[in-house]
Amino acid sequence: MAGALYGHDPFVSRSLSVARLVVEEAEDRAFLERIVDGTGDVLSEETFPRMEPMFAKYPEGSNMFALLEKAAEVFGDAVQEIAARAIASCAIDDARRRAFGNFDE
Repeated sequence: MAGALYGHDPFVSRSLSVARLVVEEAEDRAFLERIVDGTGDVLSEETFPRMEPMFAKYPEGSNMFALLEKAAEVFGDAVQEIAARAIASCAIDDARRRAFGNFDE
């Protein structure tokens, strides 16, 4: 669209690229902040696929990388908690079967 209005002005093209990056970073920041503050769905199917490429996108030592690390920690903790619950549930079911002499299930 800008090309049609301004021809092939490199300044306009660069400005649009920078604007896209700023918007993209703001969207990433909002997403990560929702994970960290607990208002986002940390266990959504889209959480990990959306976070993973950010590790290559944002340089280590940047504010965005630090926020990403916090969100990754929250995500990891949530996944570990779910895994622990699943293991505990299996162990309890196994104990019940043994207590009742039902070893075939």
